Order: sequence, then C-alpha cells, then structure tokens
Amino acid sequence: MNVPFWDDWAAFDEDNHPASLDLPWMFRRHNEHRIVTTKLFIWAQFQLNGWNIRTHLLFAFLIYGSVLALLWWLSRNWTRQTHGWMLLCFIPFFLTPLGSFDHFMAFTVSIHLWLLFFVLATYFLFAEDQRWARLVLGWAFSILSLYSWAAGFVTALILLIGYSAFKTLRAYRTTAKPERTREVLQLVASLTVVGVALISWLHDYRKPAHHPALVFPYQREFWNFFSNLVSLGLGIGRISTLAGIICLLVILTPVVGIIWRKRLNMSASQWAVCVSVLALLANQCAITMGRAGFGIADSKNPEYAEIGLPLIILIAASWIIFLKHRKRLKRSAVGLLWIFFFVIFLNKWGDFWIYRAQRVVRVEGVRCIQAYYDQKGDGHCPTIFPADRSIAPFLDRAKQLNASFYQEATATTDKR
Repeated sequence: MNVPFWDDWAAFDEDNHPASLDLPWMFRRHNEHRIVTTKLFIWAQFQLNGWNIRTHLLFAFLIYGSVLALLWWLSRNWTRQTHGWMLLCFIPFFLTPLGSFDHFMAFTVSIHLWLLFFVLATYFLFAEDQRWARLVLGWAFSILSLYSWAAGFVTALILLIGYSAFKTLRAYRTTAKPERTREVLQLVASLTVVGVALISWLHDYRKPAHHPALVFPYQREFWNFFSNLVSLGLGIGRISTLAGIICLLVILTPVVGIIWRKRLNMSASQWAVCVSVLALLANQCAITMGRAGFGIADSKNPEYAEIGLPLIILIAASWIIFLKHRKRLKRSAVGLLWIFFFVIFLNKWGDFWIYRAQRVVRVEGVRCIQAYYDQKGDGHCPTIFPADRSIAPFLDRAKQLNASFYQEATATTDKR
C-alpha cells in the first residue's frame, strides 16, 4: 500500500523534506540513529516518483535479498573446504515472517542497509591480500553502516577493534621490514579514518528522554533480556532464559574453539567470521543496555529479529571452520544445526497472515487520509500513526510537495 506508516511520517517533519536535501536534515538523529543513507534513498525516490511507498518497500526487500545472497557467498568463501549448498540450505530461514516488521515500514530499510554495509565492510577489511584499495572500501562501508543505523556504531567499533588485533599480529609475525611498515601504516590509517567517523557520530548524542535508564551487565535483568534477545534472532519467540543460554553456547563454542586452537595463527577468513559474530552479539548487548528497562517482553519485539538473523548462517560457517579436519563430525554438526533451525522455524511458515492483517490496517489508513483531503476528517489516523496525535501537518506538507500518496488519494477522490 502506498501510505506512510508510523515512523515513516518523520520524513515530512520539517521544511520541504524529503523533496530537498540539506546537511542538518540528513544528519539529524531519529531516536538514537543517524539514518543518512535512508534519507538519501527516500530523497532519490522523491525525485523519481514522489516517494511511492509501495515501490520503496519492493526496493527494500531487494536490498534484503542482496544481503542474504552476500551472506551466503561470503560464508562460502570463508569456508572453502565445504560445499556451497550446505550453507545455502540455511537461507530459507531468513524468509519466514519472523522479521516481518522490518519489511512493512519504509524507514526500516535502514536496518537492511546497515547489514549490507556491515557485511561488505567485514569482507574488505579482512581480505587475504590486504591491498590498499580493498582497505579503503572497508573504511567506506564501515562509515556507511555507521550512518545507516545506530547498530552501525557498535559493529563498526568491534570491527575496528578486531581489525586492530588482526593487523597487530600480522605486523608482529612478519620478519620483512617493508611488510611490517605496511601493516603498521594500514593499521594507523584505519584507526584514524574509522575512529574519526565514530567520534563524529557521537557528536551531540543524547539518550532519548522517553527511554528508561540503562541496564548494565552486572545486573540480572541484563542477562535475562540479552539471552532472550539472542534467541529471538535464532527464531525462538518464547521467553526463556535457558533457551537463550543454549543459543549463546551454540554461537560461542565454535568461535572460542577457533580462537583457542589457532591462537596467533588465525587466517583472514577465520578473523572475518569470528569478529562478525562478536560484532553482532555486541550490538545485541548495546540494545539490551538501552531497552531492558522496558521489560523482558520487549526482548521479543519483532523489530529486533533481523539484527540476529545473520548469526544463523555465521554459526554454520563457524562450526565448519572449527571442525575443518573432522569431516564426519563437521557434516553431522551442520546437519544437526539445520534440523535445529528447521524445527524452530517450522511453525513460522504459517504466519504470513501478518502481511494480510497489515494490508487491512493500511487500507483503513488510506481511507483516513482521503477523508482528510476531502475535508471530512481531522487527520487522526490511529491505524498508521499514534491515536493521540494528528498527521494533519504531515498531510499538509505532502500536499504542498505533491507526494505520491497524496496524488493517489486525490485521484481516487476525483474518481468518486
């Protein structure tokens, strides 16, 4: 449906945006997030079609699909000793309605963009050949992830820490002076470029006033929320701290095993898998600190599902690497993982009614908008915006800008 939904209305919040661009608007925070790439994405569409939400959602799902393709391709490259189909079998779990929330609101394309840039940054930073061109691309994608979603700050920080350890060990192991100089220069340059971007992102940061106090790891509430948040990303919707602990063991056992076994001799691909898993877990830690105060039920909020979904295929990749030299055990472990996820996600294939229910909500929203433009409504449209607030100011601005949904609403009115 071509109608904004909840947070999407913020695009019409000031001046003549999103029809025009300016730096203050692009870098202004949306809650904790700086969604520069999303605002650019919306602005570009406004130039083409007046920002048709229907088209936006289709493009957003294509971006999500490209993330899945990239995750599979990179995991296959990082685990060259296995067949690609073994990892491809895990992709269907990404397509259930578990993460539906991020597919029916326009602003949540920012999460897809963060994931896309995060995965690309990991690939280029931990490339085997460590060429300068690849490194520059790694910096660029780290910064793009940072300015796509607040999660980008945490994952870019962990990537930078992991990359620093990776480069320090490479410089320590090499005996050739030119190579050691190159490693040190690349490390210093990375710390400078990405570090400055991280610091700039923090400028003028304030915790949203309506959010509860932070919850820290020394508090029991943190671990209850965190374990349930982790299990949500692996498909478990029931609140169970025990289930979350089991999920954490499944995730961390191969990572710890790889690090312990290889010590100072981890390959670039092993670094990529381990650091990406730890970065995603660190992001869930950050979300826990900021959201645990809302109560344990919020750990199963569907908008948090997508941030943990990439762990599904990365878990498989890490177990493959960990059991590299034990072929039968490796195949058994991957098979058991697939069965584990198959059982968990089996009942979720019947949840596509969620999209049909959302269509009903949006149709009612369209009617409310048409009533406002017919001067028969006051702009209170509770199915697409909080009931205690009117979207009249946004609707007036959309009319001034000739937004796509305004064109459709008035065209329907004229036909009647």
